[in-house]
Amino acid sequence: MFAHVRWMRDEMANRPEAANGFVKALRHIYAFAVEYGLAQRNPARDVPHFKAKGNGFHSWTMEEVRRFEQHHPVGSKPRLALALKLYTGQRRSDIVRLGPQHNKDGWITLTEAKNRDRKPVTLSIPVLPELKVVIDATPTGNLAFLVTAFSKPFTV
Repeated sequence: MFAHVRWMRDEMANRPEAANGFVKALRHIYAFAVEYGLAQRNPARDVPHFKAKGNGFHSWTMEEVRRFEQHHPVGSKPRLALALKLYTGQRRSDIVRLGPQHNKDGWITLTEAKNRDRKPVTLSIPVLPELKVVIDATPTGNLAFLVTAFSKPFTV
């Protein structure tokens, strides 16, 4: 069985992240099967993942940020999205949830989405003057700063 799982993973070698996800799913399925007496052992447990290739996402330079700001004026949604990311340092999953209800007395207070059910982390971040200017100049929703053309919050 171990060799068969490895063979199936290797068949997906041209898509390493998909192959790793496949092995991960098999590990969970076999763990369930072992726990409930449907299998003797977990053959996917010992199949290693492919090493990740690449260098990850490119971090913008200050020049790239300046070009973006020149192209998207204050008051536009893209500029608001950039300002929220730039001046809060939060993940996309938190940025799309941020709204006026989080902004009180010059501070944004939020509980981060990541691990909120296990070990919640609540942060208070000062609203810098640069961010306040962009928020004040941009049409926003009632519960989310960033909304679609249909006034719905963006999804993660």
